[in-house]
Amino acid sequence: MTSRKKNPSLGSDVRDWISEELDKDPVLAELVAQDLRELNLSKKLKERRKELGISQTDLARLVRTKQPAISRIESGRHDNIQIATLSRVARTLGFKMEISLKRSTSNITSGIQTASRKATVGGARTRRKK
Repeated sequence: MTSRKKNPSLGSDVRDWISEELDKDPVLAELVAQDLRELNLSKKLKERRKELGISQTDLARLVRTKQPAISRIESGRHDNIQIATLSRVARTLGFKMEISLKRSTSNITSGIQTASRKATVGGARTRRKK
């Protein structure tokens, strides 16, 4: 079993079950890890904004966006936030944003191969009509 930080507010049975499930499914473990990284990012940005004593509205004005966008970033609901906006928020709050690519534990190539086979008819690729 993988060593994980203990959370005293969760019962040990629940922690053990979660740990076992994550150990059994590396794809699920990666998805959970990604969600936790995103929540950590959101938490850091929100804490820094509060340290600086500025409101979401003021931050939005500084980075040329609207307050609801800042709220989405800080709450972890930033699926549709542009990288440029996130970068301006980070820079304004004194952070340096870095983006990296890492290989996923999921097997995306099988999905690509399946899609490729579906697009092939009689050995020739079909063309999309414009």
